[in-house]
Amino acid sequence: DGTSAFTIAGSTGVITVSDCGDIDDESGSGNSFDLVVQATDGSNADTETITITITDTAPTVVDADSNLAEASSYGNVVDLSTTGDQTGLTWSIASGNEDGDGDGTSAFAIAASTGIITVSDADDIDDEEASDASFDLVVQATDGVTADTETITITITNTNPTVTDNDVSYAESTSCSAAVATIVTTGDTTGITWSIASGNEDGDSDGTSAFTIGANTGIITVSDCGDIDDETASDASFDLVIQATDGVTPDTETITITITNTNPTVVDNDVSIAESVANSAAVATITTTGDTTNIAWSITAGNTDGDGDGNLPFAISATTGAITVNDADDINYEVTTSYA
Repeated sequence: DGTSAFTIAGSTGVITVSDCGDIDDESGSGNSFDLVVQATDGSNADTETITITITDTAPTVVDADSNLAEASSYGNVVDLSTTGDQTGLTWSIASGNEDGDGDGTSAFAIAASTGIITVSDADDIDDEEASDASFDLVVQATDGVTADTETITITITNTNPTVTDNDVSYAESTSCSAAVATIVTTGDTTGITWSIASGNEDGDSDGTSAFTIGANTGIITVSDCGDIDDETASDASFDLVIQATDGVTPDTETITITITNTNPTVVDNDVSIAESVANSAAVATITTTGDTTNIAWSITAGNTDGDGDGNLPFAISATTGAITVNDADDINYEVTTSYA
């Protein structure tokens, strides 16, 4: 590092340590020093080799219990140190480093060369979970000859969750069960339970509300496409009051989902029917892509009254798009072979 192990006072001859990092009994190059010391009166000089032999001192880990507030990201948790031997140490966590969520990654890590403890899995840090609210880490430091251990207690303190606003727009044509938005928290981000407290309307009154939220994920999805309709005032925007709780403290945020318009496109569905068909017989059900909710259906052309009795050959349900035979007497292959 550019700093030698020892220095000598020019006027007194007192030798002192100038770099502890160079003093290490366990290191071959750092356990003995043959210092060639010179003294001069300005005219004459003399030298002598002074041998300084480094003797072993065992490291002793300094206790450093600390508190850690649960959060979404973490910096350094504890910077451990030793008394006695402080150089050439190797650090490790011998026990107590739990993996609360069982994902194979323990809660903490320690830098082998520095003794700095950091969080390696934030999901294991949870004040509301008894097993994740305090960690008794048995930390070991060794100089390669002698090891010492100390129990470092890290106590997790509570941080309240705060729901992040995430207003979105959602096209009315998107399929049911599609993901609409993922809601997250700041502060406490682990062990959160999500719910929709209010604003989740059931526009078609079929008993199923428009949206649902994953209790463990905060993902909002469509649960009833029939409630998603830009043309209906009550279904064109939803102010969902979303709640997140860590089991102790809840927080709510209003998430506005604005439904945007998508035009309906009628799907072609050419069919064949026998001329012997009876009145009210089903012919075809016509559908749309794009906007599929609250569609009003009608036959605007091509529905010719062949026998002139005032009854058109086909009818279409205004609400379902189902075409049925309205006047079987008009269905005559020898008179009309197709309707377009």
